[in-house]
Parts: sequence; structure tokens; C-alpha cells
Amino acid sequence: MIMIVVAGADIVFLKAWFPVTIPQLYNPVTSLLLCVGAKDAWSGMKTVGQLKRERGIQNSVNPDHLYRVFYTHCDLDKNRTVDVSS
Repeated sequence: MIMIVVAGADIVFLKAWFPVTIPQLYNPVTSLLLCVGAKDAWSGMKTVGQLKRERGIQNSVNPDHLYRVFYTHCDLDKNRTVDVSS
């Protein structure tokens, strides 16, 4: 018998013959309640990226996300050469 342990972060797909109701997580706009000419100009909410681009705001740099050189003990060995051509 094979024992499989499912962690809390695992995604599990279940094929079953049981109806599962999925909760609706958003409320779509079905009627805009605007006059006919104004409905065509409606564009909804702007994303954060659109707002930052319009206002000229740049993202702040997170130092943890920047590239830094990582040396191992093998790299620091002066007598060992590494072929990087391949």
C-alpha cells in the first residue's frame, strides 16, 4: 500500500461524480446604469500599473531582488580552473 502525505500548500485535483459549488468571488457589472452615450466611454477602474505610469511613479527597488555574485568555496580555490566555454 502506498501512503501519500498531502501538505497544506499542495494543489490536489479530484475527479468525482459529486457536484461541487464554487463560490463567486466577484460581482460582474451587467448594467452600467448610464445613458447611452456615456456607456461607450466607460472604462472601469485603472490598474496600479496604469496609475503609476500616468503619474510618473517608479517602483522602489528591493535590495533582496537585485543580482549579486555568489561565490562558493570551489570558486575561491586559486588552483582550480573552470571551463565556461561549453
